[in-house]
Formats: sequence, C-alpha cells, structure tokens
Amino acid sequence: MKIKKQIGTHNYLMRVERDGKEMDGFKTYFDIGMRKIRTEEMYWVRK
Repeated sequence: MKIKKQIGTHNYLMRVERDGKEMDGFKTYFDIGMRKIRTEEMYWVRK
C-alpha cells in the first residue's frame, strides 16, 4: 500500500577529483517499498 504522505530522501557524500571533473562517493536513501536504508556507490564524470 502506497501512502502519499511518504517521501524519499537521498543524501550524497562525494569526493571531488581531477579539478572537479570527477566525483566519487556514496548515495544513501530510504527505500519506501522495502522500508530500509540503502547505500549505493556513485561515480560521476563531467562531460
């Protein structure tokens, strides 16, 4: 059952590399469907 008053929250903790061209770190969020806190490793590259 989906409750419309629930919201998801994402938080990012990233390290800037190569003069701001790359970032790596982690995203943490609350998975509403599974009702658990999840973590994913992230890697971003500026194009």
